[in-house]
Amino acid sequence: MKLRRELREVTALKEQLQQERWQAKLSKAYYMWKTETDSCLSLNAPPLAKFPQLPAEVCTCEELTCKFEKEKNGGLAACEHDLEQVLRASGKYNRDWLRKERLRWHPDQVARRCSPEARDLLTKQTTTMYAQFEVLIANELSNVRTDP
Repeated sequence: MKLRRELREVTALKEQLQQERWQAKLSKAYYMWKTETDSCLSLNAPPLAKFPQLPAEVCTCEELTCKFEKEKNGGLAACEHDLEQVLRASGKYNRDWLRKERLRWHPDQVARRCSPEARDLLTKQTTTMYAQFEVLIANELSNVRTDP
């Protein structure tokens, strides 16, 4: 009995350590991506030629519909589940913060900063990112309404 209990404790500690490592990885991914997007979308930046993608190692959602969307030609390679877990690592995740962040990804605003050669693809990717923010905001609204 004692050996089983110790084994469960060791297993729980291993799982906790894995979870902490994953959270640290997500946090690092968020800050790297945020730094990249801040520099790409700033007013002083050169025209945007490439979309600032979420790091591939944190895009782990395996839902079938998400996998299909990720594999689309010219897609983001990230779904709203991937985006949510990375954004939650910021420590700022709430409805108001999401609304503010969503504004940065408005297709018209990003299109003005794109190079002419890449504008069509980047506008499509930005529209997808903007829609993902809409889903996250809607989810937060429904969570607020159902919380006691």
